[in-house]
Parts: sequence; C-alpha cells; structure tokens
Amino acid sequence: MLTILDMQPRQTGGSSGQSSDSIVYEMAAEILDKLMDKLDTDEARPDMFEVSVMFVLLCIISRVSYFIMLYMLTIYICRTLS
Repeated sequence: MLTILDMQPRQTGGSSGQSSDSIVYEMAAEILDKLMDKLDTDEARPDMFEVSVMFVLLCIISRVSYFIMLYMLTIYICRTLS
C-alpha cells in the first residue's frame, strides 16, 4: 500500500518520470476500481450505512475525556514548575 509520501514530488535526474499529478490520478483510479468491486450500491441496504447514536456518543466521550486529561496534566505540570 502506497502512502501520501509516495506521491510527493521528487527531484529526478531525467524528465522521463511521471508527474506527481499523474501518479495521484493513477492511484485514485486503482482505489476506485477496488472499491467498486466490493461496494455495490444497488444491492446495499439502508441499514448498512447507519451509524448508531451510541457509537457516536462513545466517540465524543472518548475525545472529551482525552482533552480533559490533557488539560489536567497541563495544570499539574504548570503547578509543579512554579
């Protein structure tokens, strides 16, 4: 699997290489080809794409908890250093 770094422009000695745009378009076409084989929207049921409210709430609680912990740690460090 290629990463975004594989698409970044590189300095080359010759001009025979592909441009970064053509590499991105080629990779996008490959990804779309793979997706279309696996995702048939005509056969998809509406419930396949629903996200439960509980899942969304758990994600929000997880993020908020992380930021509260980070805030408390920052306060602790500031108090310790002063």
